[in-house]
Amino acid sequence: MKALLCIPYTGYVAPQAAYSLIPMACHARNQGVSVDMFPIGMSLVYTAREESVRVFLQGGYDALLFVDSDMVVPVDLLTRLIEADKDIVSALAFRRTPGYEPCIFKTCNEQDAKFYLDYPKGLTEIEGVGMACTLIRSKVFETVPEPWFFPHKILGEDLSFCVRAREAGFKIYCDTTLICGHCNVETIGEAHYVNWRDAGQK
Repeated sequence: MKALLCIPYTGYVAPQAAYSLIPMACHARNQGVSVDMFPIGMSLVYTAREESVRVFLQGGYDALLFVDSDMVVPVDLLTRLIEADKDIVSALAFRRTPGYEPCIFKTCNEQDAKFYLDYPKGLTEIEGVGMACTLIRSKVFETVPEPWFFPHKILGEDLSFCVRAREAGFKIYCDTTLICGHCNVETIGEAHYVNWRDAGQK
């Protein structure tokens, strides 16, 4: 397995995010995965993602792992996403502002996108996902025509890609037991979302 780790950024990489990437890459290499890192800084994230895919395809990689520059990743992120054996599969991240919604979507189309708030634990099929910690196999980009990430009118570049991928016949999954932290003043995790959700139900 040959993977390209792409880190799009717009001028800032959170230190705690950067510190988490090297152990993850080393762990994957120890498990026999060839990993190259590709930080790419551009003013528009969708252009960074488009350029990443071109580098990915030219390099003959098997899988592209997007990790946003504000994600703190578990050491086994890459290996577990590979082991999931899905064309598009993500770990679970949460928005860094109240109410800390999970960045996975139960509904995702050109007219509407709704967070998957009642997600089950485990490998779960979803309609859309933010690209913050997502693994995509090469055949997806070989099948879905360019532009892969150009945003629709009401969707960001990540959900626009999900719509195109699903239209091309691909399914999207999230391993909701694999949690990434989202850097803010503090690192946002699942407990923030659960506490916020449960407080609203009282």
